[in-house]
Order: sequence, then structure tokens, then C-alpha cells
Amino acid sequence: MQFVAWPDHVAIMKEYRQRGRLRSTTWTAEQADPSAVWQAALPHLASR
Repeated sequence: MQFVAWPDHVAIMKEYRQRGRLRSTTWTAEQADPSAVWQAALPHLASR
């Protein structure tokens, strides 16, 4: 079972559904470089 289907996660998401918003994005990288991942992610995390 995937995390998003776990009963505890489902219950939490239902209770707090109206308290925030969800955004997602994807990108590809040649290598798993944590510094590059943060550099690419920060503009998405900081924008509203």
C-alpha cells in the first residue's frame, strides 16, 4: 500500500483539507545531486 492510501494519512488529509493548498511539479536531472535539487526546488517552494 502506498503512503497516500494509508488510513492515518487519509484521515489527516480529510481533517486538514481546507488548511492549505497542494502544488506539485516535476523535472529531470542527469544525476542525483542534492544541491542541484534544492536549487531547482527553492523557487517553487518560495512562490505563492
